[in-house]
Amino acid sequence: MLTFGNVSNASIRVIPNGLDCCDVEFESVESRRRAIASGQFSVKNFYLSISRLHVLHTVTIRIKNICSVTPDSAIHSMCMSCGPLEGFSRTKDDIVDALFRVKDNSDEQCILKMLNNTTMDDCKWSAILELKESTPVVVTDSNRNDSRCQLGYQIGSQIDDLKRQLNVKRVQLQDLEYLHHALVHLQLQPDLQ
Repeated sequence: MLTFGNVSNASIRVIPNGLDCCDVEFESVESRRRAIASGQFSVKNFYLSISRLHVLHTVTIRIKNICSVTPDSAIHSMCMSCGPLEGFSRTKDDIVDALFRVKDNSDEQCILKMLNNTTMDDCKWSAILELKESTPVVVTDSNRNDSRCQLGYQIGSQIDDLKRQLNVKRVQLQDLEYLHHALVHLQLQPDLQ
């Protein structure tokens, strides 16, 4: 018995958004259900996980040592070249808090590296990732709604992960019950003793 379901056919293709897509055909509806419940399946000794698409989140990066005469349009242009900029605000003449949409830590590090390598108007920029507790200078209703949605997504994601873990445990328990019944059945066979 396979814990994660039997696969009859599988193929991989690249879709327009650049992600790899694995098309899988299961031998039965039960196999498909078990694979989805456990969040993984195997194809010829390769274990593949079923995971959700990456969702972007907003991070605040504080940029220091900006020349006071550097226009906002130049800062905006430079930040846009580093990644998906949501907006920015000057907290002081030489400091800007910029909000970027990222999918993971590697995106954050890439943006930080690019900003730290920036020199404009004879000033070398210094960029650091702000902690989550920090808030932008200007908070609008849309920002509040976005943070509520983000919190809701995080809670929903945690609940989904817990449900997936429970489903895996349920499938494993079911496999153990099948195995136990099979062993009891074999022990009760008079011709095997």
